[in-house]
Amino acid sequence: NISELQFLRTKEELSLRLEKRGKELQKEKNRLVFSTNEFIKNLLQQNAIDTEKKDFERKKVLDFLNKIGFDLIPQKVSENIFKMINESSSYKMKLGLSDDINIAEGKFGIQKQSDGLQFKDKKAFIKLVNKMLTGTEDLPNTMTDSGTISFFNSAKDKKEGNINTSKKEYINTQLGASPQFRIMENLGIGI
Repeated sequence: NISELQFLRTKEELSLRLEKRGKELQKEKNRLVFSTNEFIKNLLQQNAIDTEKKDFERKKVLDFLNKIGFDLIPQKVSENIFKMINESSSYKMKLGLSDDINIAEGKFGIQKQSDGLQFKDKKAFIKLVNKMLTGTEDLPNTMTDSGTISFFNSAKDKKEGNINTSKKEYINTQLGASPQFRIMENLGIGI
C-alpha cells in the first residue's frame, strides 16, 4: 500500500518496510504455488483413478464381446449393421431395442440406468448377436442368471450341455461369404 510509505522518514525505515513486504509477497507466492501444486496433484490422482475405472470397464466389455464371439464378426459389417439399426426406429422396435448401439460408448441398444456393463445389457446384446448369427435369439449364446455365458452349436448341444469350443469356425460357417447380407437376412432388416 503506497499510502503507508508516505509516513516513513528514513531510507532505513523504507528499506525495512520494503524488505518486510517482499517477505510477505514471497510467502504469498509460496502459498499459491503450493496450493496450485496440490490442486494439480489431486486432479492428476483423480484422473488416474477415472482412467483406471474406464480401462477396467473397457476390459470387461471386450471380454464379454469375446465370450459371445462378437469379435469374430467383421468390424466393418457390424458397424454398417448398427448404423442401419441406429438410423431406423422401426428396426429398433422390431429388434426390441430402445437406444442406439455404440460399443465404444458402452451402448448396447437398451436404455442404461447406470454406468458400466450390466446384466441387462449383456442379456439384450446376446439376444441381438444371436439373432445376427442365426436368426434366433436363443442360440448360439446363452447366459445363466448368475451371468455364466456358454456358446452352443445347436439346440441339441444346448440341451445336452455340449459347449462349442470353436466359435470362429461356427461363426464363419453361419455368416458365409457375405456376412453383411447374412446378418441383414437373419435380422430381417434392409432386405
